[in-house]
Amino acid sequence: MGATAFRRPWCLNALGSAFRARQEDPDRWSYSALAAAVGCSKELIAAIVKGRV
Repeated sequence: MGATAFRRPWCLNALGSAFRARQEDPDRWSYSALAAAVGCSKELIAAIVKGRV
């Protein structure tokens, strides 16, 4: 990979994976479960999912 190539931060990759999991199984992947998996608050997850961030 060249010096000018864009690399997504690990947290964006984790959030993308978490949101795909929620779409596939929303009963299992609550905001609290996603927050614990990603390492942030459930309020931040809710804001991102609802498009407020």
